[in-house]
Amino acid sequence: MVQLPPSLPHLLIAIPVFNDWKSFLRLVSELDKEFPNLSPAIMAIDDGSTEPVPKEEFQNIKLQNIQGLSILHLAKNLGHQRAIAVTLPYILKNYPEIPILIMDGDGEDRPEDASKLYQAHLANPQIVIFAHRTKRSEGFWFRFFYWMYKRLYILATGHRIEFGNFSIIPPAMLRRLASLPELWNHYPSSIIKGKIPFSSIPTERGKRYFGRSKMNLPALVLHGLSSLSVFSDTLGVRAFLATLLISLFALIFMAVVISIRLFTDLAIPGWASYLVSSFTILLVQSIMLSLFFVFIILQGRNYASFIPLRDYHYFILEEEKLL
Repeated sequence: MVQLPPSLPHLLIAIPVFNDWKSFLRLVSELDKEFPNLSPAIMAIDDGSTEPVPKEEFQNIKLQNIQGLSILHLAKNLGHQRAIAVTLPYILKNYPEIPILIMDGDGEDRPEDASKLYQAHLANPQIVIFAHRTKRSEGFWFRFFYWMYKRLYILATGHRIEFGNFSIIPPAMLRRLASLPELWNHYPSSIIKGKIPFSSIPTERGKRYFGRSKMNLPALVLHGLSSLSVFSDTLGVRAFLATLLISLFALIFMAVVISIRLFTDLAIPGWASYLVSSFTILLVQSIMLSLFFVFIILQGRNYASFIPLRDYHYFILEEEKLL
């Protein structure tokens, strides 16, 4: 484990890393300048990296304020969301009563904003605080689809999501968070669904230290589906209600056409019969979809989910101390 300095308050900065050790090394140096009076510890979450850790470079780095540096090796590559999910209960067990700051290691989460998050935590130490990006630097199409994703999220879940993983978690909320099965799929959405109190502060997106961003359109789609999957029961209920409305519309139309045919002398166009047949098919399909969504909702309530606090140790290899 990281040897924490005796002074209080303590802060542990957890940073998921997959192969990008060069960026992480630079981030450590930048963070060292941002916390002159705190002496935080930093933990790299090695998300199944295929490239070796440059241990000599870490041992030769000159740090003035950071008092602990370690690498938590995971058993396999999980992706950032699930790497966070298995790391938080590990931190809860090994570093109790310490606020946890989560950030990416590529430079897009700015070190100066990490300091702002900590200051916001000191002002409100009982809630999770996220970094809300007010300005983005990606291309037009990425920003457009990201805007579409946020609107779809509101429509599907009834909640707004304006932030990512960059955040600080107080010790009082860590146990609640580590017990949420939804954490396995998406960290911010699990906070929202778990009704864990949170707030946000405005920040800007930083520039990557090296290389290009890995968040392309397919990655954004996968990320969006993961965030929506946390609300699968809500989605199931809303889809069920939507199919019921479609069924009701089909029934009303069919009833109107049949009533006109049987009880009036009005002429009915020939295409009306085809529409009745089409709406009959639509009605049957809507009923089948309704039953499908009902079974999904019931299955989700009976399914024994992954619980981070119970199952995290299956994915942890070891914590390696570097400093």
